[in-house]
Amino acid sequence: MNRLFEKDATLSEYLGVILDRKWMVLTIVLITVVITAIFTFTATPVYKATTVLRVRYQPSILGGSEAFSYYYWSPNFLDTEMEVIKSRSIALGVISKLKSALLTKPSEWNDYFIEFNITEDTRPGNYKVIFIDDSDFNVLAGDGSVIGSGTNGERFKSDGLDFILKHPSGKQGLSCSFTILNFYPMVSDLRARTSVSLLEGIDLVQVSVFGSDPDQITREANLLTKVYMENSYVAEKEQAKSTKEFIEEQLEKTKETLAELEERENELMITEGIYDIDVNLSKMISNISDLEAQKLDLEIQLYALNSEIERTLKILNSDDDSFLDLVNHPIYTNKNITDAYHRYLTATDEKEKLLEFYTEEHPKIEELNAELITIKNNIKELLYDSLYTGNAGYKKRDLEDKIGELEYKIKQCDTELERYPAKSLSLVRTEREKMVNENMYNLLLSKYQEVKIEEAMRKTYIRVIDPAVKPLAPIGPKHRRNMVMGMILGVVLGLLSSIVLELLDNTIHTPEEVERFTKLPLVGIIPKPIADYEITQKNKFLNIFRREKPLEEFEDLFFNIIEFPKTPFSESFRTLRTNMLSTMVGKKLNSILITSVDRNEGKTTICTNLA
Repeated sequence: MNRLFEKDATLSEYLGVILDRKWMVLTIVLITVVITAIFTFTATPVYKATTVLRVRYQPSILGGSEAFSYYYWSPNFLDTEMEVIKSRSIALGVISKLKSALLTKPSEWNDYFIEFNITEDTRPGNYKVIFIDDSDFNVLAGDGSVIGSGTNGERFKSDGLDFILKHPSGKQGLSCSFTILNFYPMVSDLRARTSVSLLEGIDLVQVSVFGSDPDQITREANLLTKVYMENSYVAEKEQAKSTKEFIEEQLEKTKETLAELEERENELMITEGIYDIDVNLSKMISNISDLEAQKLDLEIQLYALNSEIERTLKILNSDDDSFLDLVNHPIYTNKNITDAYHRYLTATDEKEKLLEFYTEEHPKIEELNAELITIKNNIKELLYDSLYTGNAGYKKRDLEDKIGELEYKIKQCDTELERYPAKSLSLVRTEREKMVNENMYNLLLSKYQEVKIEEAMRKTYIRVIDPAVKPLAPIGPKHRRNMVMGMILGVVLGLLSSIVLELLDNTIHTPEEVERFTKLPLVGIIPKPIADYEITQKNKFLNIFRREKPLEEFEDLFFNIIEFPKTPFSESFRTLRTNMLSTMVGKKLNSILITSVDRNEGKTTICTNLA
């Protein structure tokens, strides 16, 4: 019978339960601390390498107005960039630069692959390079079939392989076998060990890589930022390139037109004999020139936007998965695309985990591949729709409407010009075209300089503030914290165990439990015969761990209480005798049964001393 369920337990009863099982509690605490110490001091140290980046939103400066930068801006710009840093494509780039998935035989050839890119199309397996002359080589698959031919020092790109091999002394017959390991687990591992966070209150991004090798994680952290910056710069440079070419073409045409107009103006002045233009005409020509300049500004913006849309359509019509990079572009982002992309990432992560154990032919992998194709098709359809219904479509219609309004105003001004005399009209028109083209030329020249500045700025809108350095000390395991937590856990487990055992215990501990269990009155209590060092209330706390003397030392007391009449042990028998006699008043007592559940529990001692 336990002491906690029979009635409302008090704090002292809980303490009594714990003290009764103090050795068990201490043992559990000790075992927990020892296990914690073993795991803490034998665990592999974990290091952390961190790079701090400044990633600023860099709007396009073409057009010089907020209207143009509208469709580039996203309030989740930094969140998007942080997801890009942790993306699979960036991790693949790091694995490529580290050549972690490349094993060469002979091993020194690893250094001759000065660049080895791993893409989604790269297939793990065994390959071989054989020089067919001093500069050219063939690449063979594992079955001996020729994949393609390349030249020493130049890029080889075929059948999912993309590398530059530069052997210092290539010659006919020279060969090397190389193996591309299964890089999916490497990519998953790197992404799992990478943490990207935004420093609170400032626009700085912290990129951290965790691992057991401080040199390795330092290289990985720096390469993560390098690959991210390279990928971002290439994408932005493509967009600026087409706009720059358009402006260069327009500049050349405008320059030629200006030369022709100046020559025509001089001829008209000589033939018509008019060397001065009316003030009102000059104002009207100036007004038309300003309108034409505004129109040209909008046309440049529209051209840049159309170039971006054309580039997007080209990507969407391609057979590869490059269109997935568009998902993070603010111009296309919407909730449906984001949700679909998250489903794609989830399925891809699941596939990467399964590829650690299964091949591509496994039914689970094939099922995931089918699901990925469906999701990618859905993303592609949503991207198509966003070109016409999203920010890009809205901005295009807005620019076209503004250009239409300016064309209408210019047409009205041209109509007013018709009211002037025909003699001066030819010169006026020539002067108008000349002024318009001069303004256009100045505007185009200004835009051209802006594009060149923008192209340079695209290199620096992502800047490394603090590159990763080799960590000198591990961040884990934290020995002191683990030991304290282990001790606390041990104490909690020990206390809970003692209470649970008490709740499950059906042993009788107290006189009250005897009365409740037997439903009979208790007539006496015989204590253990402890002689000289009875635990008093004063020294009770100091003696909670003292062992009692074995009962064998008190055998004389059991059988000869007459010699010790003043001991508590002897007094308890007198009390027992008195209680028994008082309960039998008026009754005849013929016999007394003294029994117990086991031997050597004091039946003979009680019979002898009671008699």
